[in-house]
Amino acid sequence: MPWRGILDVGVVVGLSWGLLSVTFYSIKAFAGRGFIFPNGVPKK
Repeated sequence: MPWRGILDVGVVVGLSWGLLSVTFYSIKAFAGRGFIFPNGVPKK
């Protein structure tokens, strides 16, 4: 079943991408520079 290997590679790539993005944004958040994105909470 050659499609199974292709599927496994896709899962590994997806999980790696997610882990890298979570790590990147965690480091960015804790570095103190802040986000350039609005947090969705309206200002009073």
